[in-house]
Amino acid sequence: MVRPPALALPSVLLLALLIGCGSGGPPEDEVLASLADLVIVPGYRATATEIARLDDALTALCATPSPSALDHARSAWRDARAPWMRSKATWFGPIMDRRSIGLMDWSPVEPERIEKLLRERPAATQETIRDELSSTQRGFGAVEYLLFADDALERLSDPSSPRCDYVAALGRSLRSECEAILADWEDGSESNPAYAEFFTGRSSSSLLTTVAVTELVRTQVFLIRAIVDMRLAAALGLREGGADYSAIPGGAADNGLADLQNEVLGLRDVYIGHDSPDALGISDTLSLTRPI
Repeated sequence: MVRPPALALPSVLLLALLIGCGSGGPPEDEVLASLADLVIVPGYRATATEIARLDDALTALCATPSPSALDHARSAWRDARAPWMRSKATWFGPIMDRRSIGLMDWSPVEPERIEKLLRERPAATQETIRDELSSTQRGFGAVEYLLFADDALERLSDPSSPRCDYVAALGRSLRSECEAILADWEDGSESNPAYAEFFTGRSSSSLLTTVAVTELVRTQVFLIRAIVDMRLAAALGLREGGADYSAIPGGAADNGLADLQNEVLGLRDVYIGHDSPDALGISDTLSLTRPI
């Protein structure tokens, strides 16, 4: 299949051309402020809220294992996963400085290493998860593996197994890390301003506007290329060998399509901005017509 000419250009070059042809729209610092205040920070806040609910659901499941508690925990995992994946278009700044991806969402996890850990070590704590385990033994993927197995309830109910303590510690670890990311964006620290202020140029020590815009656009480009080149092209059969649906991995929860949808929605959020009349997005800095 022959691609349209525009898609034949490298994604980075295409976006560079578009940004270079600015439409004389609002100042870039206003676009950054709108995105930070209406999209990025609220997105991390929503993620932190849902991960807190997941943590509570995992604690409740381990306190009283039951089919209903397991169903609630699984639903809470999906509910937390949605805003997390939607925030992927804004994975820069604190989330990269803290190396949060390795703690929260490295893919793929390694079930064999998780099972070896459960056989050979006592119950994991939040501290051992952060300091001693590999990225393939923690985060959303490890929780998914433990929650969505066919015999999950039976194995989590076994009092002789550290499995439930492990999944509960994973929930606490996710919660703590996401709250730290949000705090960096909203509050900062004694030595650093809130990243929302640093990113938008509103603090005395700030990123140059051009650097902030570049960081934002680069994140979009990498995500678009990952979605199109690494997953959709193979899944839709645009490469030799026909359609390969395994290019959109789903894990034990079979959540791959939902993840993909939320990633695309996150790109839309950054491109268009928040769904309010005065919101701004990256599209307002481009020569393209603003989508409706």
